[in-house]
Amino acid sequence: WMDTKSPPEPHLFEMKELEAFDIDYEWQFKIAELLYQNINTPKIKKVNSWADYFTHVMSSVNNKSGSFVELGFGEGVSANLIVDLMNLGLLDKRDIWLYDSFEGFPQPTEEDRRHPSYNRNAKKGEWKVPIGPALEIKDKISTNVQVIKGFVEDTLPHSYHGGDIAILHIDLDLYSAYKTTLNSLYSKVIKGGVILFDEYKSPTQYKNFPGASIAVD
Repeated sequence: WMDTKSPPEPHLFEMKELEAFDIDYEWQFKIAELLYQNINTPKIKKVNSWADYFTHVMSSVNNKSGSFVELGFGEGVSANLIVDLMNLGLLDKRDIWLYDSFEGFPQPTEEDRRHPSYNRNAKKGEWKVPIGPALEIKDKISTNVQVIKGFVEDTLPHSYHGGDIAILHIDLDLYSAYKTTLNSLYSKVIKGGVILFDEYKSPTQYKNFPGASIAVD
């Protein structure tokens, strides 16, 4: 996309299933710096990384108003990287809303097992993470940052007061959480805004978390 005058028309994007997921965070931040230094240089090559992916997709809403809302903070890899890209000037700074139960998965439903090759066996309480790293985001960027604790089935839609949404990033794995989020927040996404699904129909994610794709469909 660097060789074109503008990125493709945005609306719904699927998160790449990256082999680089386990690459350390410092390496990803160096990629962000490289992109920043070479943003107008046609010789730059695409890098198969989260930094490249987020810059490619989210820059399409630069100069458009609206919040960044992430549901499924987890260990904070994507949120921290996106904040760094904002601080580097690659992405517009905007208000940030971060959601997570910080208690792990809710009880999976029948839809979360509806795949012929399903063997993931997601369990209630899996992926429990501390809230501290999410709260630390507030010290990393000079915008309003809200951290909402609880299952989205309980916290949405009444907890969100951020107005229009420019970027909606959903990484919730399970059917009920995805469906609740889309029912609650889809109408708040601006025209031309970006919705990113972490688990939508890539071969591995569809087998492990089929409920997410069922909810999106």
